[in-house]
Amino acid sequence: MPTLPGTAGTSLPPASMTEDTLRKAVVTEALRALSPAHREVLNETILRGRTVNDASAALGIPVGTVKSRVYHALHALRTALAERGIAPATATGCP
Repeated sequence: MPTLPGTAGTSLPPASMTEDTLRKAVVTEALRALSPAHREVLNETILRGRTVNDASAALGIPVGTVKSRVYHALHALRTALAERGIAPATATGCP
């Protein structure tokens, strides 16, 4: 790995590692910008992999509310990421 002058013995991380770290920090910041209700529903459905019905039971809210919050949370997250310069990933086969 390359070193900067005057930093003998220390090395710089690869550019891709630095970019990944920055991207994670930006995503974390964007998630924190969401309302607690939106973060909570994304945590239950996306991060924990629960179905809408399971998330509804875990959160004690109606299924329709879970669906609505997921929709609005993802929209808000996409907007927050776009404002921070992170383009959404495109998945194959998705519109």
